[in-house]
Amino acid sequence: MLTLATFIAIVEPPELPAASKQQLREAKQQDSEAEADALLAKLAGSKGGAPVASTSGAAATAAAAAGEEQGPKVTLVFRCSNGQVKIRTGASDPFGRVFDKYKQHAKGQGWVVKGKQPKFMFDGDKLTAQQTAGDLDMEDDDLIEVHWS
Repeated sequence: MLTLATFIAIVEPPELPAASKQQLREAKQQDSEAEADALLAKLAGSKGGAPVASTSGAAATAAAAAGEEQGPKVTLVFRCSNGQVKIRTGASDPFGRVFDKYKQHAKGQGWVVKGKQPKFMFDGDKLTAQQTAGDLDMEDDDLIEVHWS
């Protein structure tokens, strides 16, 4: 049985041209996460905007079919010295999966500092993999600072 601990949706930057948004929608409809990620990275780089992380919609569809409740969502901004990315997750989902998604995205962007691990901070406090956005009363666009140490 498939369970859904975290669902991260593509956050479309508003400055994308209409044709690019159409390509992105088509990639999402075809459930092509890699194609959507590549397109977003390319577009964000050419526009100078913040990169955006995503996962496919298949997990959400499977969870809905299995009768799992989606619950409230929150979009968080992860920022390190090299850039930022918005990641959407469930308010009751543990941060561990979100941290893994951030690390995967950071690696793809070349943000990883060799030999160091990311430390995630919110309002000056270190976050743990077991905490949730709901535990901390986080809201959309709350900032999580990422420090490599």
